[in-house]
Amino acid sequence: MKWFVVAILLPISFAGAQEIRVTGIYKGKDLYVHNPYLVESKTFCISNISVNGRALGTPKTSAYKIDLSTFSLYQNLEIVITHSGECFPSIINAQVIGEDQRFEFVSLRADNNSVSWITGGELRNGIFKLQRMKREEWKTVSEYHGKGNLDTNQYSINSNHYSGENEYCLIYILDGSEVLTSDSFFFNSGLNSVTFFPEKEVEDVILLSRFTDYTILDLDNNILMEGEGDEINVKALPKGEYGIILEQDLLYFTKGY
Repeated sequence: MKWFVVAILLPISFAGAQEIRVTGIYKGKDLYVHNPYLVESKTFCISNISVNGRALGTPKTSAYKIDLSTFSLYQNLEIVITHSGECFPSIINAQVIGEDQRFEFVSLRADNNSVSWITGGELRNGIFKLQRMKREEWKTVSEYHGKGNLDTNQYSINSNHYSGENEYCLIYILDGSEVLTSDSFFFNSGLNSVTFFPEKEVEDVILLSRFTDYTILDLDNNILMEGEGDEINVKALPKGEYGIILEQDLLYFTKGY
């Protein structure tokens, strides 16, 4: 069983009214309150709700939504509900602001066949970016939509490792803002380094020893071509000297007629 922590300070009486105080953190979901109707006085139980000192007024319905969308993700919250001493309202889904439900990467791993990870405390509409270190710069390998469950979520994708050491990380993004970047994790692949043919002078086509991504540069390090495959058509390149990045290696070739 997974536990959550929501601090609730139970009724404080003053002048015939009582208060309920609830604290937690905002994680993208609203709170819902049960607001009993008092038949004798023909009024609802709650006289006022405030969030972080901001008064929301008197709800006029028995099922009331506390809209928290104006707050920042993971912002601390204090909700104060003032109500009649003749009744007792309740927060229906207090667990959504539980403090132990903050997002976390539970585990990260890679093997010959896959890259996999487990998370906890996800929010709706989250996106994961899998990144790999390439020549001292993080490059995005792919993006995935999160499952959005507060409890654990498991992911596994097919690997397309480079030869030698692969350094990966994951970025969790919500509403266009980076929320959390994982620690780096590593996998040492037994694949041979990618080679190309012909090695010296190329006419129209470069053949690679296996499928991978590539970048072709001029001698001023301007990117001329990028892509992936096991064959590169360079017919349109003018005659001259060029660099080619294959995975982590920078190599050179000459374009002939």
